[in-house]
Amino acid sequence: MKVWLVNIFDAMAGHGGQCGRMVSIAHAFADADCAVTWWTSDWDHGRKCRREASEFSGHPWQTQVLPSLSYQKNISLRRFYSHARFARDWKRKVRAELASGSLAVPDLVVVNLPPPSLAAAVAEMKAELGFTLICDVRDAWPENFSQILPFSPEWNRRVGGCLFRPLAAAARRAYAAADGLSAVSQDYLDVVSSYRAHEGRVFYIGCPPERLLELPIAMDTRCAEGTLKLVYIGSLSASYDLATLIEALREEVLRSLPIELHFAGYGALAGQLQAWAQDAGLTEQVHFHGMLDWGALRALLNQCHLAINAVQPESRIAMPNKVGDYFAAALPVLHTSAQGELAQLLSTHDMGASYQAGQSASLAHVILGYAKDRPRLLRQSVNARAFAEAQLDRREIYPKFVKWALERGEARSLKGAV
Repeated sequence: MKVWLVNIFDAMAGHGGQCGRMVSIAHAFADADCAVTWWTSDWDHGRKCRREASEFSGHPWQTQVLPSLSYQKNISLRRFYSHARFARDWKRKVRAELASGSLAVPDLVVVNLPPPSLAAAVAEMKAELGFTLICDVRDAWPENFSQILPFSPEWNRRVGGCLFRPLAAAARRAYAAADGLSAVSQDYLDVVSSYRAHEGRVFYIGCPPERLLELPIAMDTRCAEGTLKLVYIGSLSASYDLATLIEALREEVLRSLPIELHFAGYGALAGQLQAWAQDAGLTEQVHFHGMLDWGALRALLNQCHLAINAVQPESRIAMPNKVGDYFAAALPVLHTSAQGELAQLLSTHDMGASYQAGQSASLAHVILGYAKDRPRLLRQSVNARAFAEAQLDRREIYPKFVKWALERGEARSLKGAV
């Protein structure tokens, strides 16, 4: 079975201890004795620099690397143009390689969305070559872009529908051509279904095996009385409701309690957050660790009691990598919305709580509840770890993904035979 993976975002060698979803998919296909070729870009989206050649060697798959136009801002016309140009160059490269005989037609292709322009290009090649196409949805483009416009929800929908019509059209072409749709969350799969009714499956991103090692500190010991430690990991940017975390510690109900807040990550707001903490007299309670490698991050997580998923309430991101890391570290999660997929999981499995984004009093009230109820903290810590072990183990998720994808190819072959 010849399998192509088309993904320009995921690093083949993890930076900061985290390998992307496509690495796990690639290994799972290789373990299933498939001949895997990964098409990617020489531009590192995460670090905004050219990738090193060493990243592309030493893997159980072949790599096809195409040059890409660089960009520095995630939301920019230059980035969209970079994606469109890569899609054009990818089609030219595939046609040339097939014509010369240096490549064989694949049996199955997995392409990520975003970007829609590249997925639409893969769909176009499917019409020419006849392979099975799986679209794996990581983010809802253009829907998420429409939500960040500075208007009312209704006007965001209308204006976004006009501004991002080319993205929506490209996504629609890809979904229409797909033989199978997968997504990292049910919320995203629901968005995709609005384009076209189609059989789909949710496969969470999951946790690498090293995230699920035995905890170095027993949960009952960690949850005993003492300073309550909260942690946020990820980007320190305006995309997240971070000021509320510091403001919550200034609330009167928490002023006399031993509480610490730890930030691990970097971003444009790092300096401003540090200044706010200093102005509030919280320098001994609020700690900034910057970017940490996995060993240091794991040590930090294992010292903390609660984790915060401070997404803006309009965000559709349901199960980001950080939440999987929180659960694997046996940390209940405080989430900025009582609605949506993650809020439902927290409630159903009793492994966290919700608060109102932008309302420091709301967050302070939730934190106070945990400070006064350590048995609840312990119970939810046990539940969070159990959920990670049962639902987020990549060693279980991606063999199931491969089995499902291959079955979609078999179903398409049977349908064609009829």
